[in-house]
Amino acid sequence: MTTSRAPLPQSKGASASGQQKAVAEAQRIAAKLTAAVALHQQGRLAQARLLYTEILQAQPRHFDALQLLATIAVQQKNPSEALVLFEHALKINPDNAIVLSNQASALLNLGRYEDALQSCDRALKSRPDYAEALSNRGNALWAMNRAAEALLSYDRALEIKPDYPEALSSRGAALRTLGRPLEALQSYDRALQLRPTYADALNNQGAALQDLQHPAEALASYARAQSVQPVYADAHMNEALCRLMLGEFELGWQKYEWRWKKEPGLSMARNFAQPLWLGKERLEGKTILLHAEQGLGDTIQFCRYAKQVAALGARVVLEVQP
Repeated sequence: MTTSRAPLPQSKGASASGQQKAVAEAQRIAAKLTAAVALHQQGRLAQARLLYTEILQAQPRHFDALQLLATIAVQQKNPSEALVLFEHALKINPDNAIVLSNQASALLNLGRYEDALQSCDRALKSRPDYAEALSNRGNALWAMNRAAEALLSYDRALEIKPDYPEALSSRGAALRTLGRPLEALQSYDRALQLRPTYADALNNQGAALQDLQHPAEALASYARAQSVQPVYADAHMNEALCRLMLGEFELGWQKYEWRWKKEPGLSMARNFAQPLWLGKERLEGKTILLHAEQGLGDTIQFCRYAKQVAALGARVVLEVQP
């Protein structure tokens, strides 16, 4: 004789307990996200990053944590990491315009301009009036030497969002490229009305003033940019070129050393075990390497100084392009 047994009824208490735990976990994650976003907005990126990471450890497919962590990676100049995170986020929500536009920013930083343009176009297909995607689209086009098309994207972005300093500053760059420095200056001025401490716009304002043959005003703009962002290599380099143009060689050449802090100098810088000669040490009986660092025209122009260095008693080794 066999016996059968009916399944025991599920404990209502256990079920309720499981639901309560799930609700509590969701509340904990939501609170952590709120705290992370607040830290992110305050610029406390390391603390925000830690909280986003903790959320993803608990919920690896948490969309907001993924895309916000990716945004921090962009802000911390790590576009490769950002790109991986954005791609994970887009697997969850493929048509999210914000993520697609931010992905374009990472791609721009990596020099992948065609891919950035495609991300912007995908974002705009999903959300045609998204000003940030239009501005990033302009940045991609400008980087691809398509300044006239870039200008159209910036103008469209500003129709949607008139008080958009980044788009105004980028629009000025496109106008300068198109040989319209006065209009560029007006665009920079508008950006600075909205954000007086905008270092990029201050630097670009200086460049436009230099185009318009107002070097004193240009130098003032570069100085303001440097006061906002003291290690802003572009502003220091633009000041150097302006001072050299004015014949202020001593300070101009000192400032010109900032070329090593920005591209292409940053990638081309060479590290030698031997010390750099800045004209102070005596050279009698020593060997010195004079090497080309820029274009062939610069080499032809400046190699004439090799004789003057040799006259100081040095054995000169001149390294030039093949």
